[in-house]
Amino acid sequence: GREREAQGMRAGLILADLQHSTRLVADLTHQGPQGLDTLQRALRAWSEGSVRVIHAAGGVVYQFAGDAILACFPQGVGEPDAALAQRVAETALRLASFAETTRAVQTPTEALELRCKFGVSMGEVHRLILGVAELWLHPLLVGDPVAAAVRAEKRASGGEVVVDIGVARHLPPAWIQRTLDDVSILVATPAAAAPSHRRNTPPHAGLAPRLLHPFLARRLTHERDELIAELRGVTCVFLKFELEGAPGPLIERLPELRAFYELAQRESLRFGGFLAQTDFTDKGNVVFVVFGAPSAVEHQELMATRFAWAILQGAESLAGVRDVRVGVATGPAY
Repeated sequence: GREREAQGMRAGLILADLQHSTRLVADLTHQGPQGLDTLQRALRAWSEGSVRVIHAAGGVVYQFAGDAILACFPQGVGEPDAALAQRVAETALRLASFAETTRAVQTPTEALELRCKFGVSMGEVHRLILGVAELWLHPLLVGDPVAAAVRAEKRASGGEVVVDIGVARHLPPAWIQRTLDDVSILVATPAAAAPSHRRNTPPHAGLAPRLLHPFLARRLTHERDELIAELRGVTCVFLKFELEGAPGPLIERLPELRAFYELAQRESLRFGGFLAQTDFTDKGNVVFVVFGAPSAVEHQELMATRFAWAILQGAESLAGVRDVRVGVATGPAY
């Protein structure tokens, strides 16, 4: 149906990424259950507060990728580019201001820091749906602005908001602290940062029950216990692949992309894995599958290896998919 069609739109994007989060997780998990509780409270405060700021400015969270958030701000009807750029930049600065309030993480033995950095872009993107409808659906954004937001975020230091040139050209000069090549770093507070209360209905709101992995859907709708935070032994599988005709717009190779995702989706369920996330930006085309969380899997290392072989064999029959590479690792994860 129409939900499967790629829909183009003009939008602003914010990529918010926690800095040195791997070290923070390691430091806190070594402190046992009390450290895990501290970590859960810190990450929940940051993520839930950030989502509220994004929604208040008319944004939609498209992806939680590990410790990063990708938010999209569709251009409103009649909204000029300058207004969109300023709305997204103001929101990024509010996110940075909010992150400062959750920056200090106090533990029984020391004070740690939770720093965040931000990349902002705007332009033409496509939103689309991957996955088999009978299993679950996966919303995705593709387009040059996604890669531009990633590049801008990588240029940022802790606490900084970095915007690409497409956004910077629409901002008042007083907002820009300094410019580096194709990006600009914003000052800590914009000149006109009145709180926004725009509301934007998520484009796939009607599909919400189908946008969850079946295990999470059951946990959220039928069980009383809330999702918990814990340190588990897991086996992780990274799938990386290339598409014929690359480099080029990903949207032009949508059938091949969908075919590989659906292969990973079916096989992950067959072997008891959890298809956790995708990344089609600077890392290439990556699908990340976890065995052992959020539900336990007996002989998870064996199941993960069998899954990996099934992907390599199944990909041989997918037209337009090449150079499939698989990495498998096991160990503790939060």
